Amino acid sequence: MRTFRFRAWHRWLWCAAVWCLLRPALSTAQSADSLAPGAKLRLTEVSAYQPIRHVGRLVAISRDSIWLARGSRDGSPDPVSAFFIPSVSRVEISRGQYRRAGEGLGFGVGIGASLGAVVGGSAGDGTSAITFGILGAGVGLVLGTIVGSFLTTEEWKTVPSSRWHPGASP
Repeated sequence: MRTFRFRAWHRWLWCAAVWCLLRPALSTAQSADSLAPGAKLRLTEVSAYQPIRHVGRLVAISRDSIWLARGSRDGSPDPVSAFFIPSVSRVEISRGQYRRAGEGLGFGVGIGASLGAVVGGSAGDGTSAITFGILGAGVGLVLGTIVGSFLTTEEWKTVPSSRWHPGASP
């Protein structure tokens, strides 16, 4: 019987695990919520039926209004919209976009190991279930990481109302 030995691939697996664990900590250590002109904001405006979200670049903030330059798809200048502060319930600032390779890696390993174990278990032998589970985890790791690297998500951080609402207490 041949024993299973770790090879060079286990280093890659450890690096990927450490990267997945450190990613949230590194993203929170980035710059704080600066409401400088040009910052990308997402406002939630209160309406009679449902909240409405608006995304744009900050132009200015006054006592009663927030001005956003909302992107236009054609080459024309960005239209500027003013939002009355009492009708705004939430302001969020963009922390940037990131790829979801770590999440894809986790889902890929889990799904690949599960499917591999089921396929191997249907053969009737316990060792083949383990072998197929390990192979499925490896294939899922690669495929999940590739798929996750193509998915991007924008991270938003809520700005405290004391920073943008003049009537709010600090």
